[in-house]
Amino acid sequence: MTARYAGWVVLNYPVVTSRSRDNAGGYDHLIGNIQTYRYLGFKVLCICRWSPRLVDLLEGALVLNIVPGAAVPALPAPSAATGTVSMLRLAPFWRRLAQAARAGALTLLGAGLQRLLRPRLLHQRANLRLMFESHGHGVTHLVELNDEYVPPSTCDAYLTVAPRPTLAAPQFVWRWPVPEVGRFESARFQQRLASLAQPQHRLKVLLFGIGGTTSPQAIRRFIGGHPWFDQADFDLHVFGGDIGAPAVDGVVQHGWCDPAQMDTLDFDAAVLYYDPHVYDDDRLRLGSPTKLWKYIDWSLPVFCNRPHVSEYFLGRFDAGRDVLNDPAQGQSYAAHLQSLRRDTLPVTYAEGMAGFLASLLHDTAATMTHPTRKTHT
Repeated sequence: MTARYAGWVVLNYPVVTSRSRDNAGGYDHLIGNIQTYRYLGFKVLCICRWSPRLVDLLEGALVLNIVPGAAVPALPAPSAATGTVSMLRLAPFWRRLAQAARAGALTLLGAGLQRLLRPRLLHQRANLRLMFESHGHGVTHLVELNDEYVPPSTCDAYLTVAPRPTLAAPQFVWRWPVPEVGRFESARFQQRLASLAQPQHRLKVLLFGIGGTTSPQAIRRFIGGHPWFDQADFDLHVFGGDIGAPAVDGVVQHGWCDPAQMDTLDFDAAVLYYDPHVYDDDRLRLGSPTKLWKYIDWSLPVFCNRPHVSEYFLGRFDAGRDVLNDPAQGQSYAAHLQSLRRDTLPVTYAEGMAGFLASLLHDTAATMTHPTRKTHT
C-alpha cells in the first residue's frame, strides 16, 4: 500500500502555463507531477508562467499563472552587416526598475504562500526565471533537474532521471512521470510492423512536438535513409508547431493538437528526431523523451536518429528490419516498450517516490511498500 500524506505541495513550474500549447514536454511533466502528488494524498498549488487566466484548476490542483516571460525567451538577431550577434543593449532604467520590483513581489509572494499554507514540500523545476527560497519550519525543498543546469541555491534533495555524482544532496532517480493519452494495443502494433515490412500504401510517419528539431528537410532525409523505409514512399506529419516556413514536399504541418484528442489510427510509425546541434548527448542523457510515451500509448512503432535513445530507450529494435520481418522480434519490441511505459506512469512514479519521501519527511506513521528498484543515491 502506497503512503498517503496530508498537507500542501507548492509546485513552482514557471516554464509553462496551465493551458500550455507551446511547451508540450514541460506541460506533460507538470501534469505528471500533479497527478503524482495527488495520488500520494497532497493538495497542490502550482506557480506557472503568466497567462490571461491568472487562476485556474488543473488535474485537481490550484494554479496561479503569474510569472512573466515568454515560452521561449527571444534571442538577439544576428547583424545583417556582420552576420554576428551583438551584445544586448541595457534595458532602460524604468524597465529595469519594473523588473526588479516584479521579481521582489514574486519572491514575497512565494514566502507568503509558504507561511500561509505551511507546505510539506516545495518542488521547483530548475530554471533561470524564478526560484524560491524555502521558508518555514518543516518545508522539504525538492529541485527537479531537467538538463545540465543546477541552481546555486541549496535544497534537501534532487529529482533527476540520471545520477548526478557531483551533487551532495540525496537524489530520487527515476524517469519523469507522464500522463496517459491512450492504451497500448499489441495487435495494432504488430499490424503496423507488418505494414512497414510490406507497404501497400504511402506510409504516414508522425512527429508530435518539435522540441530539438530545426529542419524538416533533415528529418525527411533521415527517414528516407532509415532501414524501415527502404525504397518506400512516405509523408512526415508534424504536430506541435512550424519547423520550416517554406513548404517541403512530403512534409505536412498541422500545428498544435491536444494529444488526448489525436486520431492516430492512420499512422504507420513515429519518429524521435533530435538535432545534435540542439540536443547534445549530455542533454539526451539527462532528459526524458516525453513524446516517446505518447507514441507507445498510441501503439506506434518508434525509431530515432540518435544512438543513445535507440539503445537506452528503444533497445536498438529500431536499428534494422529484423523487427519488421520476425514476429518474435516484434513481440519482444512490444513488450520492451510496454515495460518502459509502465515505469513512467504517475502511479508508478508515486509508488517509487513514497519511500524516498518517507526518508526525507521522517514520517514513521505512514504505511507503505518500498519499491524493489533503487530510487535514490
